[in-house]
Amino acid sequence: MSPEGDESFGNLQPHPETAGIYGTNGTVADYLHAQGLAPYFAMGDRYGALYDRMVALIERIDPEDDPERRYERRLAVDELDVGTLATSWFDVDATVEAYCRERALPIPTDVDALVDLHLKAVGTWLDALEAQLKDQNP
Repeated sequence: MSPEGDESFGNLQPHPETAGIYGTNGTVADYLHAQGLAPYFAMGDRYGALYDRMVALIERIDPEDDPERRYERRLAVDELDVGTLATSWFDVDATVEAYCRERALPIPTDVDALVDLHLKAVGTWLDALEAQLKDQNP
């Protein structure tokens, strides 16, 4: 994915010990469909929209924030040890559990329902932040 949002696919030389199936018949779209990836791409789009909303809100909270500093913070997050969370919002199970507990809702076990509630929980948190901003700057 380019910074402009353009997708591209390429062909890498396979490792000699792989047991994959290689060929030139078919299309990338056929391959992606056969792998059942459409729901994951849709989920990525939903999280991407939420991420864009978060970034826009952060920029409203701190419009003087230096973009270079943001880049450095992102690099710092990328350097965290595997399993370390930069924020508890990344922990879907913990976020959904807290959201459900606060609202006396059953905790779903289905992945799609978990994602739906995770997006809703983070969205609710963003709604509250936006309301605070409006109250501070009527």
